[in-house]
Amino acid sequence: MFLQALATLSAILLSYRVLALIRNYLEARRLGLPIIVVPLCWQDTLWALFGGQFEIIERLPFGLGSWYKYSLLGWNVKDCAFTIVSPLRNEVVISDTTNIREVLGRYRRWEKPKELYGLFAALGPSVSSVSGEEWPRHRKVMNVAFQEKHMHLVWKSARKQAGQWLRQVQGQERDLKELAEDCNNLSGNVLMYAAFGQDREFGESRAEDVQENRIKSFYETMQYMLRNMPILWLMTKLRLPRTFEPKKFTEFRQAKETLLLHLEERLQTKDSDFLTSLVNASDSEKLAGRGILTKTELYGNLFMIQVAGQDTTSHAMQTAIALLAANPDIQEWARQEASTYEDFEKPVRLQAVMYETLRLYGGAPNMTRISLNRERMTINGKDIVIPANTFVSANLSAQSYDPALWIGASEWRPQRWMESVDNVEAIKKDMPELMAWSTGPRNCPGKKFSQVEFTAAISKLLVECQIRGSPGLQEALNTFDNRATSRPSTQEIASITFVRRQP
Repeated sequence: MFLQALATLSAILLSYRVLALIRNYLEARRLGLPIIVVPLCWQDTLWALFGGQFEIIERLPFGLGSWYKYSLLGWNVKDCAFTIVSPLRNEVVISDTTNIREVLGRYRRWEKPKELYGLFAALGPSVSSVSGEEWPRHRKVMNVAFQEKHMHLVWKSARKQAGQWLRQVQGQERDLKELAEDCNNLSGNVLMYAAFGQDREFGESRAEDVQENRIKSFYETMQYMLRNMPILWLMTKLRLPRTFEPKKFTEFRQAKETLLLHLEERLQTKDSDFLTSLVNASDSEKLAGRGILTKTELYGNLFMIQVAGQDTTSHAMQTAIALLAANPDIQEWARQEASTYEDFEKPVRLQAVMYETLRLYGGAPNMTRISLNRERMTINGKDIVIPANTFVSANLSAQSYDPALWIGASEWRPQRWMESVDNVEAIKKDMPELMAWSTGPRNCPGKKFSQVEFTAAISKLLVECQIRGSPGLQEALNTFDNRATSRPSTQEIASITFVRRQP
């Protein structure tokens, strides 16, 4: 009886998805763009979490698995404009710079989907999760916190962390997985110091050593939360009664409560200039009779800073280090400049290295918004009406590889960003727009923070050591995608070694 009921329910659900897929397909045909049909997609909670484990689908014969890569969260494809049709919402993909600026820049007409950005509200609403008229209130306060005057803390901490890292690993081979862990540790410590006033030694309580039974310190609790974001995703999607929660959900909830206590303490003690500016900016808005950030919103923004800042900057450093090791001539070119400065305003060559790395290996290969109303857009020379409540994704990967914008688009060549102005090297001003930090009013508020951290750490490494790559490094780089991950088969055969330079 039970099996019969289960079979009936499964048949009903399958029929519903098939009918929804047909309806969405017919709607997509009216757009006139190429169509890719996916039976499963990142909008399905379980597929978003575990779909990446089924790469075998892509290897099915006769192209039967060609849909697979388009179904994943953070898909990385170079196709220019098309529609992804699923049983849930259709997703229109664009790559034209003008259209991308329209979608990412007009935040009142194109909102961030709660399905994707709800993670940034885990502890409370944040500048990355709110939309509409709520967003300017958050951004105004965050802009004060990320003022230029605080960047010296980022520079100081990143150089200290890079020096300690080098002393620990010099002469050792570090495979790509270990390199990623090292960069994540460095970036996490820089954020802890600059944003929260927590001065840590490199390698102290590494994130991978954190155990559930000793989640006590601020750092350990924060890292536990970051390393278990899939649990948070499931919790927000399933919303199970506590009685039926798995043990992992309970552990995560306890960690969240512990982190809130730590953040409350940080806000009271104001251990950093960053925290002081954040609280004072919110208080100033109150005195001016405008909307302030509530305590919960302050918690949400502080957590968002760690979530958004740690992984993205560490990813950029990891990828750049591997690329510099595989290109000794460019490494020497960057080193010649790195030995001549002691502040974050001068390293234009390393800025070019960062820009070029993010162009080809940006941490966000696509950014998605949802249309609030019917919107007109010109795509592939056609005037198209996009229905309300449709996902539109900016394909930054395709834009970054567009041969019409970039000469030798697939080549990693940092020098493309350089020019000479009155015999002084500078970043070219007439380059195509790099959208790694998004574009328009809702661009990343921590852009300068990440640039200073990157240039400080990499310059310290280049001045004190030579970065050498193993014979398998280039093969591994060829498998990198825009999230700077490589296939497991190449992670262990490829390595880098820091060899200290002779005085």
